[in-house]
Amino acid sequence: MNTVEFYNPEAGHWYIKAIISCLCLLASEESSDANWIVDNLLKATRTDYEGRQSIQKLLSLWRESPYAPVQKASVQEKWLSIAS
Repeated sequence: MNTVEFYNPEAGHWYIKAIISCLCLLASEESSDANWIVDNLLKATRTDYEGRQSIQKLLSLWRESPYAPVQKASVQEKWLSIAS
C-alpha cells in the first residue's frame, strides 16, 4: 500500500498537509517519485477543494524553483510578459 492509498477526505486535511510538507522539504519536481505522489494525490483529491489547495502550494513552489523549465531556460521575464 502506498501513501496515497491512505488518503481519506473524512480523516481531515492533516494527512495531505503532512505529505506536502515532506515533499517541500525532501523532494524536488525533478524527482519521479515525488511527481508520482503528487499526480496520484491530485487524482485522489478531485472533489476535495481544501486538499487541492494544499497541493497547489507545492505546485507553485515547484514552478518558481530554479529547476522549472522556464527558470532553467532563463526566459522567465519573457514568459511572464507574454502571459500577462
